Order: sequence, then structure tokens, then C-alpha cells
Amino acid sequence: MKVMDITEAPPTEGAFERIAYSSDIYPIEYVPNFHELEYAVPAEHGKDALRDVRELMLTKHTNCIYPIEFRFTAGDPAWMSPFHQQDSVTLSVSGGPGIDYWDYLRDVDAILRRYNSRPHWGKMHFLDAEDVTALYPKAEDFRALRRQMDPGGVFLNDHLRALFG
Repeated sequence: MKVMDITEAPPTEGAFERIAYSSDIYPIEYVPNFHELEYAVPAEHGKDALRDVRELMLTKHTNCIYPIEFRFTAGDPAWMSPFHQQDSVTLSVSGGPGIDYWDYLRDVDAILRRYNSRPHWGKMHFLDAEDVTALYPKAEDFRALRRQMDPGGVFLNDHLRALFG
């Protein structure tokens, strides 16, 4: 993305790549017909993470043509926020329905884990309970509060039970 200034080159367009401001690349019409993995990368690792995901797309997963989304988000005090006590860049990738993109998403996940990135809770991720504990300093406090407020687990589904039960 030209916004990240990962290159000094002017905006360009090639057969499989376009570098420009996001407002020049993204379509105006939003059709939510895709699945998305989105992680908060500590801001100091943002450029490196973006470069690594870009390289993955250009070399191993050349059929993954959805844009990489990238934006800055300020840190916050919320215990289970992806931005808990860290300014971040949010990096997301998508795959279209009907396309087998699971290997791509797992490879992106593996890259972003190297930077201690945290997932957007409403989107796809591959974390387990141990990952949550490692990435979120207040995870055990949250689990204790959840047990206190919802001892019967009424607000848990199978996915959340595995992470916070």
C-alpha cells in the first residue's frame, strides 16, 4: 500500500499487483461476499508483517487476489481487545466463498503470530486457549470475571467455551 510507504516508487499497476492509495484501489460498492482473517499487529512490526504477507501472496498463494487491508488503531485499556495496551496496525486478508483458501489463511496466521498479533474476535482466527493466555495479559482475569458473571456458561458457544470456558 502506498499509504505505508513500503516503496518509494510512484503508484503502479501490473498483471497481478497494484500499488496506490487505498481509495484508488478498493471498489466503491461493498459486497460482503467473502471470509476474512484480521489481526492487530504491534505498530512497530507493521511494515515487516505487511511485507511478509505480500511476499507470501506473490510467491506461494498467487491465486489469492483480494486486497490486503491495512490501517492504524490506537491502543486501548479493554482486557480482551486486540489493541489492549498497544498501538497497532490492523492487517486483514480475505478469501472468496467456494475457493479453498484455508492454507493461505493458515500461512498468514503463522506469519502474524511471529509478531504477537491478536485477532479480531468477529473474524476468522486459529487461536486456542493457550494462545489467548499468551497474547492477552488480562486473559485469566477475564476468564475469572466471565465465570463469576456467567457461572452456567449461558453466553458461551463451543468456540468461546474452548477459549474462555
